[in-house]
Amino acid sequence: MKKIIDWPTTLFLIISHFIGIVGTGIYVYFNGVHPIEIFNFVLFYALTGISITAGYHRYFAHRSYECHFLLRLFYLIFGACAYENSVLRWACDHRMHHKHVDTDLDPYNIKKGGWYAHIGWIFFNRSEQRNLEHVKDLEKDPLVLWQGKYYLLIAIMVGSVLPFLIGLSVGRPWGGILWGGFFRVMFVHHTTFFINSLAHMIGRQTYTDQDSSRDSWWLAFLTYGEGYHNYHHKFQADYRNGVHWYQWDPSKWMIALGSWFNLTNRLNRTPSQKILSAKLEMEMLCLCKKVHWVPSELWERIQSHLEIVRHELESAHARWLELKSRYEKAKRSRMIQSGRVLLRWKHRLKIQERKFEVAKERWKNVLLVCGHGRLEGIRSLEI
Repeated sequence: MKKIIDWPTTLFLIISHFIGIVGTGIYVYFNGVHPIEIFNFVLFYALTGISITAGYHRYFAHRSYECHFLLRLFYLIFGACAYENSVLRWACDHRMHHKHVDTDLDPYNIKKGGWYAHIGWIFFNRSEQRNLEHVKDLEKDPLVLWQGKYYLLIAIMVGSVLPFLIGLSVGRPWGGILWGGFFRVMFVHHTTFFINSLAHMIGRQTYTDQDSSRDSWWLAFLTYGEGYHNYHHKFQADYRNGVHWYQWDPSKWMIALGSWFNLTNRLNRTPSQKILSAKLEMEMLCLCKKVHWVPSELWERIQSHLEIVRHELESAHARWLELKSRYEKAKRSRMIQSGRVLLRWKHRLKIQERKFEVAKERWKNVLLVCGHGRLEGIRSLEI
């Protein structure tokens, strides 16, 4: 199928980049930088960026949680201000990406090159390829339809005119629209585009190797937590991308915080057993690639030993989760009045947690010995 250039979009991207870089540079050279301009940039960068990641992506495209009418309205207004299309089209493209990842039906197929996946695909008209059957649920939402109808008007009035007026309030209207408009839009665009390109090129495949997605902590820092992309592709219905508490993911923190105020609910969390199992499976696959040269008889013994250690780890983890759940129920139970009973539960939980940690260390040690590729080290294992 012959590709047709989408001229309005292409010209907008070229002009916005030119004004964002050259225009802002010239303005700063002659006028300096006012604090209100930095405020404009940071404010609209944060509002539009989080509306794309937590809103367009995790709520509308993946339905990984439910949210209040007011939060949906916030996402739709400030998501439009990112100038990344209406949520209906954005979510449609993204669902097609997940369904057909790394194939010709993937809108931003990384196999066509990093530049194409990053921004090149946007230059072409996708009206014929965009199958709205993927977003029938969104077409039933009156707010989504409203945003689709007035998308450009919302984007201009809130995403461009408002920063202009904020700048005007201190006598620097052009600084307002340059910093809070063009320069900010350029930054938001590329943080989104990085997920389509770099997150499929750089990083670790922690949970699956069935597609090109990667996990990258530094990319997560630039993209509101979206950099843990391998996890997202494996467990796309999870509202978290950075599954561990210490992983940088402002989007998950905002969604979780919203639940305290009844703005979000039914947050979908992948069971930790499934997460652990996927991670262990990938670690075994990586080990296979490292020690493919090992004699087949020895490799069979190694595999057998690994399966035993893995089973011990998964069993210890499951038992720890079970005890943790029972301990939490015991704390909430009115039937348990004695503090001694709770202390006993807590002691049992600590013991099981220690067993889980020991099992993790044993698994790591086995992987380490095998991963070094020294035959004598491998044979020294208890196999």
